[in-house]
Amino acid sequence: MQFARGKIIYAILAALFVLIEQYAMDRLDVMRLYTRIVDRRSFTLAAQDLQVPRSTATQVIKELETRLGVFEGFQPKLSERSRSSDVLFLANIQPDLQREVRAQLPEARFVALDSMNLWIDIARDSLVSAIESVDCVILNDAELRQLTGKPNLLSAARELLSWNPSGSSPAAGGARGPSVVIAKQGEYGAALITRESFFALPAYPLETVIDPTGAGDTFAGGLVGYIAAHPGMELSDELLRGAMAHATVLASFNVEEFGTERVERLTGQEIAERIDLLREITRFSGSALQLRN
Repeated sequence: MQFARGKIIYAILAALFVLIEQYAMDRLDVMRLYTRIVDRRSFTLAAQDLQVPRSTATQVIKELETRLGVFEGFQPKLSERSRSSDVLFLANIQPDLQREVRAQLPEARFVALDSMNLWIDIARDSLVSAIESVDCVILNDAELRQLTGKPNLLSAARELLSWNPSGSSPAAGGARGPSVVIAKQGEYGAALITRESFFALPAYPLETVIDPTGAGDTFAGGLVGYIAAHPGMELSDELLRGAMAHATVLASFNVEEFGTERVERLTGQEIAERIDLLREITRFSGSALQLRN
């Protein structure tokens, strides 16, 4: 037992030293960051304690998991009930595993995928193949630009929407190409881009944010869950915009307390009230001023 524990500690230290070089951080600082995250059980609090960006804290742990081979040998096997689902969300994980899960639901009517810059860096070809088999891609705007090489959000989304290779059957879980791109923009909200339209919502305004950890996952889950709750509806612009509003509101509740504390006691009435308020603050009237001759 003691020998096995020593091997685990050695593997963690070896992976941390690789990350030290990647992030140009002092060795002691990276080790402090790792232990502080464990102690505080929050990326945000650990980052605040050590005065580093929260994104750095999150990235260090995600890459640490990857370098330690957390997913090595893992083969996802869905139950028969899960295989019958008509909506699928491929959360952020190694792209090859996303493709394995996707292949187990070939008849799903809507498939969304989330990813991160790590996979763009080290597994881009596999990620592109995974993207080619889904309907919706959810990334932040920096990741969209990194993935496509385009200089701005709109051109990056248009590029991604053009990834529609031929010669593969969607019915077999193969390539069909995304028709929806969701760009997460953190405290500034999110944008929805299709081949025909563009739509954006701000983040719900909050005076106090306690812990943004998991806000992106809550947003993605809310969006996909909203679509799953409307099985008889076509994937229309109206449905997608409603899903965006629902997702935005759920994410706003998530950041109000630590972890899942706030979401666990959330009620349908609270969601409905906040959606009504979001609708009100994004509505405007009036016409353009006439220019003087």
